[in-house]
Amino acid sequence: MSVTATRFELRRYSSVAEFHAHDHHQIVLPLRGTLDMIVDDRAEGVSECCAAVIPAGQEHGFAGSEGNAFLVLDTPADPCDGAGQHDALWTMAADRPYMQFDEPLRGFCDILANDRQILNGSGARTAVVGAMVIEALERSVGLAAPEYSRPLAKAVAFIDTHYSQTLTVTEIAREVGISESRLYALFENELRMSPKRFVARRRLERAALLLESDHASIAEIACRVGYGDQSAFTRAFRREWGALPSAYRKARQKRETA
Repeated sequence: MSVTATRFELRRYSSVAEFHAHDHHQIVLPLRGTLDMIVDDRAEGVSECCAAVIPAGQEHGFAGSEGNAFLVLDTPADPCDGAGQHDALWTMAADRPYMQFDEPLRGFCDILANDRQILNGSGARTAVVGAMVIEALERSVGLAAPEYSRPLAKAVAFIDTHYSQTLTVTEIAREVGISESRLYALFENELRMSPKRFVARRRLERAALLLESDHASIAEIACRVGYGDQSAFTRAFRREWGALPSAYRKARQKRETA
C-alpha cells in the first residue's frame, strides 16, 4: 500500500495477530486498550503514553486487546514530500520503535480522534497537524525539531507575508541580506527544497485552507495566493494535493456534512 500524503485514521485492531510491512512511515498512538506489537523482533505493548514508530519497510506484527482504539498517522517516506525533515526520528525508530510521550500529546490525540476533518483526510490541515504530532513526539524523545537559522527564519517570515506577490530568489535574498547562492544553500540544507519550491508550497497550502474554509471562487482563491492564471493554479494544485481544486473542495464539504 502506498501513501502519497499525510493521513490520520482511527483504527481498532483484531485480537488475531497479523504481520505486514508498508512503504510509508507510520506512528501508532494509543487511545484505549493495548496493542501487542513486534517490530523487528522487539515486542512491547502500545498503550497509555507509549507509541509505536514504524519506519517504511519495517515488518511488524500486531494484535489488539478487547475494546481497543488507536490513532494511526501514516506519512510518505519520500523526502520530496517533507519526510526528510524528520529523518532523525525514523532513524531512531529503527533501533527504538517504542517511544514514551507526554500527557499533552496524549490529550491532543484524544481531540484528533473526534475531528472528522482530520480523520481519513489528506488536505493542508491534515499535513500541518501531522507535522505537529511528529514534532511533539520528537520533543518527547529528545529530538526537538531544530530552529531555523536566523537568515532562513527571516526569509520564511518574508515569504509568509508576501507569498501572494510575485517573488524572485533575488528579491528574497536582498530582503534577508545574503547572496542568492547562500539562500539556496540554506533552503536545501535546512528544508530540503529550493526557495522557489518553498514559495509554491506555501501558496498551495494556503489555497487548500481557503478551499476548505472560504466560499470564494476558485479564480479568486488562485489570485489571492499569487496565481494570475487559474489554469496554472489548477495544474499546480493537482500536482501538490492530487485533486483538482473543485474536487478537493467538494470532498471536504461532503466530509463535513457526513
